[in-house]
Amino acid sequence: MRAGIPALLFLPCLFGQQFTSSNVHVWPDRMTLTVGAPRPMAVVKGAPYSAEQIQESPQGKVYTIGRFERDSQGRERSETAAKPAAVWFLEILDPVAGAAYLLDPDNRVAHRMALAVSAAATESRPPWKSEPLGSQVIEGVVAQGTRASGPLTLEFWDSPELKLNLVTRSSNGYSTLLRNLSRAEPDPSHFRPPADYAVADHAGPFPFALKVPQ
Repeated sequence: MRAGIPALLFLPCLFGQQFTSSNVHVWPDRMTLTVGAPRPMAVVKGAPYSAEQIQESPQGKVYTIGRFERDSQGRERSETAAKPAAVWFLEILDPVAGAAYLLDPDNRVAHRMALAVSAAATESRPPWKSEPLGSQVIEGVVAQGTRASGPLTLEFWDSPELKLNLVTRSSNGYSTLLRNLSRAEPDPSHFRPPADYAVADHAGPFPFALKVPQ
């Protein structure tokens, strides 16, 4: 499921979304990495939404770590915070056109790679013993709960209708949740690169950098 696994708990890639990454370096003024091909995407049609994702720390601090949108055709837009540096990654996934974009706001470039479609989403969850927790309404949506037990105890609340994780809680005190969930159709312009961006096509891995705010 998209938009939900806490980055500080269990996340196999840098910024938790479709593009793969390697060779990550954080400098005082920039973050550099090598971006690889996006993983195949499971398309969810007829379930538009928009929401932001927050993370709560054991000390009670609240951080916004993601902003997500999906239209009725299954196109997705995600803006996610990178943990190694104070930068944000913005992806646009267009399964209708078979293209994925990683936007570079510093240079006004949309990096484009081919996007494959898969039958089901790839779960980024530990293969621990689990038990059902029943259901509850979260942000106006029915969610099914699951508790997974291992080195940590993780509690997941997922929406079968939207195919989204709404809340994840960990026994280490961290939690993530979606809030301000809207079921309205998002602005269509959010699912294509801005008009003033140049489009750069890539058949293989490419270098990518973002300025670290000073």
